[in-house]
Amino acid sequence: CFALRTPPSMEPKFRRGSTIIIEPHEPLKDYHIVVVSFNYQEPTIRRVEKDGGDIYFLRLKASRHEPAKRMKASDKIIGVVTETRMTALNF
Repeated sequence: CFALRTPPSMEPKFRRGSTIIIEPHEPLKDYHIVVVSFNYQEPTIRRVEKDGGDIYFLRLKASRHEPAKRMKASDKIIGVVTETRMTALNF
């Protein structure tokens, strides 16, 4: 497994500066949060939905009307988020 520090774009799901633990070998299930690289681009965080043999990705802040993105051969799931370690708030 490995860890990543969360940027502001992951708020409010993950507090800025928190650490997320990624498990590359975790079996993929519906509604898992994953790190995925689309078409060999910079990895990003998405929620997974499975439909039969198809895998779809949704943004964490997606609206109900935003379409899910179907996984393509050029997409790579790097791992599943298995743990979050939040930072303390600065007052």
